[in-house]
Amino acid sequence: MNKDRTTKRAFNIIETKSFLDCEYDPISWHDGNEITPTGLLVIGNLNPKNSGTLPAFIFRWDEKANTVDIDMENLKAADVKEFLGHHTDKISSTPRVFKAKVVWKRRLIYEGQITFNLGFEHTHLEKIGVKAKGQKTP
Repeated sequence: MNKDRTTKRAFNIIETKSFLDCEYDPISWHDGNEITPTGLLVIGNLNPKNSGTLPAFIFRWDEKANTVDIDMENLKAADVKEFLGHHTDKISSTPRVFKAKVVWKRRLIYEGQITFNLGFEHTHLEKIGVKAKGQKTP
């Protein structure tokens, strides 16, 4: 018998924002968003008010690391080393609380805490064997 649990969606997202750069819109949270077939579970987007020179950011669930990661959307190779904040700090597991801090080119863009729940899909596999009458099981 094999039981497996896969993350299906994020919900009950609550943000406690301590700082947001004035050139950015408030984070657009995707409460109830479901994981894509490729395994992407976006829980929020942080976008600049004017899509000129400032980057946009995606807050996503990283199943393998059991954390929230933040990625730049319109990333240029030279910008990678200027971005701090890809990984969040886990404050609590029950409930799930993560501290996020986004810094780009030494400029604080966002700081806050994110609390949310995950919905799971459970699978249950069971092996059934069949043998002919009189046959010994190996």
